[in-house]
Amino acid sequence: MIISIAQTQERLEEMMKELLKRCPAKTSQGSIDYTYVSETDVARLRELKGQNLNAFALALEKMVYQDDPAELEIAVDKRIRSLDRLVFIQQCVFKYYDVPENVQKDVWALVKDSLNSRVRRLRKALRDEKSVSILRPCHKEELPDQLILFE
Repeated sequence: MIISIAQTQERLEEMMKELLKRCPAKTSQGSIDYTYVSETDVARLRELKGQNLNAFALALEKMVYQDDPAELEIAVDKRIRSLDRLVFIQQCVFKYYDVPENVQKDVWALVKDSLNSRVRRLRKALRDEKSVSILRPCHKEELPDQLILFE
């Protein structure tokens, strides 16, 4: 299989775009790229959640991952594919709650704990739902003809 230089260059460009998407450049606190949720929606969410920054982060996470809900089942530190979305949530928390630079690391750790707690609850609910469906008795109509031995 012979690959032309143009094809190789095209593949490299695609890979570089994907890498840049996964590892976005650090931006200052004032310059948030509102690609996932509009600035007005984030501001409205801030008003609704008041001083509870964990509730703000949880609600914002749902909005940010609206088009990719499967990612919500993954722990925050393991979301490599959507790192840019996490950076967006982090920047919004820091900006809308005026988090000083010297405590940002601690605040983000608390927010991550809250987000991960929801992941654990969601996984448990899915596990429980799966085990209930396995243990649920079948109705006669649901069984194949071969399994109905006595009538």
